[in-house]
Amino acid sequence: MLVSYFTFRALKETLSQIQQTDLSPNKTEYKWLYTFASENNPNDSQRFIKALFAARPDYGQRILAQRQSLFDDWGDHFMPQTVGKAIEDQNLEHLRDQLFATVNLDEACLFTGDDAECIPEEEKVQEKVEASVKNKESSVDEAEEEEPEGIA
Repeated sequence: MLVSYFTFRALKETLSQIQQTDLSPNKTEYKWLYTFASENNPNDSQRFIKALFAARPDYGQRILAQRQSLFDDWGDHFMPQTVGKAIEDQNLEHLRDQLFATVNLDEACLFTGDDAECIPEEEKVQEKVEASVKNKESSVDEAEEEEPEGIA
């Protein structure tokens, strides 16, 4: 519950900052984030941050940083450390997911050590096709070598 509150407060502060600094006509950046927040309820902080990272990773990182900063300001005086740990854990999880999405990497690659598992499926199919073509070419070359030269 407190994590959602800090997400909401971070959103409000970020909106305020963007409104002050947005030089675009009609405040398009501010309006985009405001519309996004109205369509995706920030009270469900996990879902909201994931959706925000999917749409605009720069704003997602900004909200996470603002949320952490707000907690740091208030946490020492009013909040138990468990809330701070929950915020840090969620921030790390979101940033980790964003990193995986950015480099198009599967989480399983990190733990298996098998490079073949880390290749996207499209590339695996392409490699199989290339290997198949190469095998056919080599078998055709071998068949031509075995054919007697005097036959014409």
